[in-house]
Amino acid sequence: MPLRPSPGFKNVHEVLVGCSDEFFADEDEPISFFSSRSYVSFPSWNVDDEGILEYKLQTSAARGLLLYHPGQAGDFIAMEMEDGLIKAYVGNHKSRTQLSSRRSVSDSHWHYIRLKFTAEYLQLTLDEETVKKSLPPQSKLPLLKGSLFVGGIDDSTRSEVIKLELISVSGKYARGGSFKGCLRDLKANSEKKSLKNVLVTKDISAGCEMKTAFNTNLSLEMALKSPTVKAAPTFAISPENSVSLGKEDKSHLLVLSNLIVPEATLLYYVLWQFLWITELSITQE
Repeated sequence: MPLRPSPGFKNVHEVLVGCSDEFFADEDEPISFFSSRSYVSFPSWNVDDEGILEYKLQTSAARGLLLYHPGQAGDFIAMEMEDGLIKAYVGNHKSRTQLSSRRSVSDSHWHYIRLKFTAEYLQLTLDEETVKKSLPPQSKLPLLKGSLFVGGIDDSTRSEVIKLELISVSGKYARGGSFKGCLRDLKANSEKKSLKNVLVTKDISAGCEMKTAFNTNLSLEMALKSPTVKAAPTFAISPENSVSLGKEDKSHLLVLSNLIVPEATLLYYVLWQFLWITELSITQE
């Protein structure tokens, strides 16, 4: 439960009671990213002759920032999802080289991702498929500095990333844009990166909760966009749940058992279902 500020006594900002399970996570534990502002950051990634980043990913989301590492003189490397495709970038604020996967990863299955870059080329591997692109002549390896951000970015870094015009943090996503899903087996130049050696975490948890959390959110989002489709929601409401008080009195009661409403969108969905059922019941009478 969150700690709340008391005017004149204490100021509290995003602090929770208790000890997060991430402090007890194993080195091989997957990481769940569950909000539009989720991220983890690691110490700076030292790249000498080549950079190789690899990890496994599971998601049902179509977009989100996967990786960002700033560098000197505007250098950067980044990865994001756009329409389920993996996009990789290396360069600086003046010019960049971009690669895209040919297949989507937004299918709730685990996928292997590998990014390799040298002074000559950029290479992206998705499962068994590899795409490669040469860098412009006289290119140099990016001189990385600062933190390696995975899954999203912090507020102090956001403005510089927005200037790069990455799809995941543009427009209405400028204040969020984080990846939603699970990552595991993260390595940078064969060095394991896990919750054991993070610098900062936000809105993440140890273990993969993708199937219970993210698929539910996706189903609700689809139901709200297409209310005429009788998709299977997280709970069912049928005409038997409403009690008619007679043809003359058109008021109805809605009976729900053990209802938990975690989000406003879910409450809206419940009310919409109730109004639809009530209208149907009145029409039948």
